[in-house]
Amino acid sequence: SFFMFARKLVHSDIAAGTAGLYIFLPYHFAIDWWIRAAIGEVTAYIFMPIILIGLLRLDTKHLIIGVIGYAGLIYSHLPSTLLFSPIMLIFILLQHKMLDAITHLIKIVILAIGLAAVYIIPALFTQNNINYAAWWSGTIPNPNNWLWFNSAIKLPSFALELLLPALLVSTVIALLSIVFCFSFKHNFKYRWLLVFVIISMTYAWFLMSYPSSFLWNNIKVLRNVQFPWRLGIVLDI
Repeated sequence: SFFMFARKLVHSDIAAGTAGLYIFLPYHFAIDWWIRAAIGEVTAYIFMPIILIGLLRLDTKHLIIGVIGYAGLIYSHLPSTLLFSPIMLIFILLQHKMLDAITHLIKIVILAIGLAAVYIIPALFTQNNINYAAWWSGTIPNPNNWLWFNSAIKLPSFALELLLPALLVSTVIALLSIVFCFSFKHNFKYRWLLVFVIISMTYAWFLMSYPSSFLWNNIKVLRNVQFPWRLGIVLDI
């Protein structure tokens, strides 16, 4: 799916290389797949590029592609859906006029939720069966315990020795890509894409860092994400 997305923007040889890189990025491959066996989050990686394809154009064909992608993301992993949704808004606003972009995005979201209703509705109506008190009584699920640059918390070795290097690899690759594209700025026609990468990285690292703790503390739906480092999906895309 990433190859199909990248092929819309660059030559097929470069698209194939970036797709291979997308598969083996350490947060995706090592953390999610090899260590955590987080099948739902790994599956989400299939649908994120499909969504972005659906946001490249505002016609019916791309609307259908976007709906399929977003519905697939919902079915795969709800926390990833929550974290990736703002990225969709940024991506489409950087390309198209605001009203047209928002209209297209709203159609995608509504139709995708309709397709995924068989999964979403039972999930919403069974919330009372969850013991939230027990869920938050421990230290691990609390998002504040996993925020970077929090001097009050000592992060476990997993975070410092495995997770942080994996996230930094994706970040460094993105920064190098930006520098490379700017060196050919006269021949690179998708400058908005560089802006998108910069905004996405800022968004991801902010929510993974201690200054964003007020959001994790006050937005209930965001707390359901549990682990801020799940924003690694944004760095990888």
